[in-house]
Amino acid sequence: MDRGTVGSRRWRLVLPLALGTAVLMGLLLWLGVAPEPARADPGVLFVKPDGSGTACTQSSPCDLQTALAQATDGDTIYIATGTYTGTGDAVVIVTKSITLYGGWDGSPTGDVVRDPENYPTTLDGERQRRVVYISGNIRLHRK
Repeated sequence: MDRGTVGSRRWRLVLPLALGTAVLMGLLLWLGVAPEPARADPGVLFVKPDGSGTACTQSSPCDLQTALAQATDGDTIYIATGTYTGTGDAVVIVTKSITLYGGWDGSPTGDVVRDPENYPTTLDGERQRRVVYISGNIRLHRK
């Protein structure tokens, strides 16, 4: 076999694959489906009533709205003891399949300690807004 025949066979395999991929990507974009970046593990975010910044780590917790905005499907948000209010239509708006845990002790280091009886977390709508609003195609799990 000469080089021209081998190169021609490669193109017969590569060209349809490349065209198929381009058509699939175009279709997904046309449908408004953007591929999400892959993550190895779900994320863990930490919240305190006086949290600030965007780190949302155990040693540097953020506020609840920042954590909700950053969360992606599969993430867990630990909410420290305290009272959380809001300014919008709801204190918490859930639009992704996430896990919310209240009763975190707020410790900046060490194991995550959750004890809702000793470290109560209160979501307060102040008789002005919903407390939790769930919207979208999400999975609800009971634990």
